[in-house]
Amino acid sequence: MQGTWSNRRKLITAIIVIASIILLVGVDQGFKYLFLKINNQRNIAVYPIKVIKNFFYFTFVYNTGSAYSFLADASWAQTFFKILTPIALLGFSYFLYYAIKKQYLVLTIALGLVIAGTIGNFLDRLILNKVIDFLTILIGGNRIFGVFNIAAVFLSV
Repeated sequence: MQGTWSNRRKLITAIIVIASIILLVGVDQGFKYLFLKINNQRNIAVYPIKVIKNFFYFTFVYNTGSAYSFLADASWAQTFFKILTPIALLGFSYFLYYAIKKQYLVLTIALGLVIAGTIGNFLDRLILNKVIDFLTILIGGNRIFGVFNIAAVFLSV
């Protein structure tokens, strides 16, 4: 009887993780769509929207590279990311399967976030050939990270 309960638990965990990934990708894409529309009405790349003075701003930028615009100037970078990302997703998915099978809760959650962030930015690359970033955090008036998006938060967590 223990094996049956364990298999049900693993199946329920897998369903919850997959539903969470879909939800997180939807949240990421929804915010990117919203900021794309806002930026078309008002150029927030030039005039950032202050949320919390000297701490948090919405700043719209396109990122043609990866984290911190790494390889942004390389003409081959988008093709490279479009090839590498599905391969990485297959690897993450395998490890997610393993984490669920072994019932490693923290690893399962972490991999779910990584997969959601990877898919979110990959969709941008497929549709726009670049990634939409719109979040800026300042400390002491200085930007401590580059401009980033929700998918980047998922990947970083």
